[in-house]
Amino acid sequence: MALKDEDLQQCYQEDLEYPFHKNITGVPIIAAARSQCNLVIKNMKGFSERLNQFSNLIIPLAWIEVVQESLPLKVQWLVYIQVVILPTFQKILVIFTFLCALLALGIFLSRRRHQTKQAHSASNKTLTFEAENFLKR
Repeated sequence: MALKDEDLQQCYQEDLEYPFHKNITGVPIIAAARSQCNLVIKNMKGFSERLNQFSNLIIPLAWIEVVQESLPLKVQWLVYIQVVILPTFQKILVIFTFLCALLALGIFLSRRRHQTKQAHSASNKTLTFEAENFLKR
């Protein structure tokens, strides 16, 4: 089957590689790599009439196609974890981290207030037992 140059331009889109990506992850689910080897014959003017009929033709020689229709099992599991499991745990982990931060802040402020109170008492030279003795009298 011989192709003219116009036919080759129409088939060009079919020969391109195409990956089909999962919208969420960007992992190619289906991928195809296609290539066609052609023999381009220029003007055969000056040769015999028998060869002249092949002038200005593009003759396809070979068609190579590699298609990946599914992902390996490890990649399928990674995609499942990324798309289904992690978004759920992300919300839980954010809430847990926020609560831990509030707890740490509360502990920090409580200890600081206690240390400030002790430092203030020591700087005034009024200790607790002295204040109690003073109040008892």
